[in-house]
Amino acid sequence: MPRYHFAANNGIFLNRRPFINYDQKLAPKHISRFVGIGAFPTEISKAKDKYLYAIKTTPLSSLGDKIKERPDDTTENPYVSLILRRRRDDKVDGKLKEDDNTEFEDIEEIF
Repeated sequence: MPRYHFAANNGIFLNRRPFINYDQKLAPKHISRFVGIGAFPTEISKAKDKYLYAIKTTPLSSLGDKIKERPDDTTENPYVSLILRRRRDDKVDGKLKEDDNTEFEDIEEIF
């Protein structure tokens, strides 16, 4: 469960609002942040977007209860609906693993 997710293949800068990260049982854990980095300028092309991003991280082990804090602008995890859809499809197709005992039908059931 990453706290930061960086991507650089689209060449645009995007600093998405933090989102809730879940464990494998879809229990909310901590927030994650997504940052898309712009393309690095070359001699031919100038930078169109921010291409550098600095962060200061703290190891999870030293955060204690702070890991459970959520900023006011925290959003839902953009991947949860895909996970729920896949689990629903797997349940219909009989592909669920024996250790997968989650019965979530909707994200609202998690809270």
